[in-house]
Amino acid sequence: MKKSYATDYEMYSQIKWELHRPIQDDGLEADTLRRLYESKIDYLERLRAQCFLAMNQNSPTAFTMQDYHYILIALETTKEQVRDIKGDRSALRNPLCKNFITYNLNR
Repeated sequence: MKKSYATDYEMYSQIKWELHRPIQDDGLEADTLRRLYESKIDYLERLRAQCFLAMNQNSPTAFTMQDYHYILIALETTKEQVRDIKGDRSALRNPLCKNFITYNLNR
């Protein structure tokens, strides 16, 4: 059975603008927050692989190189947020600079 990436792309397109944002940590313990971020990293890694595979197949796909770059930025941002859990938790409340994302998507 051939893998269809349409469902993956539909889900991604609905949440893609949320992927780079920090997880709300209202009252969560550091360990719980860390596990949520690890799950988010797992999801982003699977999404990155699916995007890569979809773009490199001979059939048309909705995934684009811009999507792939955006997923990579979300992955790096999330990894930074995990590192911040061990340090200053207030860094998790600061939203990612919109100009940084726009700049990297247009490269």
